[in-house]
Amino acid sequence: MRHGDFIQLRSEFVLRAKTRFRKQREHAEQRQRDERTKRKLEEEQSDFDDLAQVLMATDDAIAQFRNKLDEYQETVMQRILDLQNKRDQLLTERSALLAGAHVLPDGRRVFRSEDGLTVFDENRNTVSPDLITPSEISDEDTSRKEFLANADKFDAIDKELDEAVTVLEHIDDMQDRLDEGKITASQLDDLKTRLDGLMTESFKQKDIEPVVPRDTSLPADEKPFDPGKHVGFN
Repeated sequence: MRHGDFIQLRSEFVLRAKTRFRKQREHAEQRQRDERTKRKLEEEQSDFDDLAQVLMATDDAIAQFRNKLDEYQETVMQRILDLQNKRDQLLTERSALLAGAHVLPDGRRVFRSEDGLTVFDENRNTVSPDLITPSEISDEDTSRKEFLANADKFDAIDKELDEAVTVLEHIDDMQDRLDEGKITASQLDDLKTRLDGLMTESFKQKDIEPVVPRDTSLPADEKPFDPGKHVGFN
């Protein structure tokens, strides 16, 4: 290789090396700029989040939410009263059903199954045929179907009452939180979400099915059945 060719080849190698180094450096610098931009955006977002956390709720926003709480509290309390009235009606109905049922010597009320093959007591336990056979129960006595329909409705009402009382307790807690004062806009939003979730998931739109009156008249010489003195009666 001639000296001139060697000089030219070396110059091209150096040029390519410089070009590669410059591109690597530009890439590294761009990566650093991107990282700095990302960190800056994250810091700005963090500052924004911190500001949102400490930004106090306005008096108007708190007043509006308090009015909403009062409205929902009234709705829940009315719901509880309606459920309690329904529960009382079912208790009265159950008393009449038990009073009209066949009575064993030990005082238990018993009912014949729909197929006429089995006897059950008011606690849904099967009664031995040694004590009583289905044929001994009159068609005029309260049927098992009637009694269980009442019992299932009663259990459902009790469940709804528990749910309603729980919602009312949550509302009371939120009212107490407002009374404490110094609540941020973010905390107020959390309370709003909590309240809307409670009312949506519970019973807000449910209607209470009315109890159909049943003939509760008894013979003059027969005393009404007292549910409070009987096992398995709430």
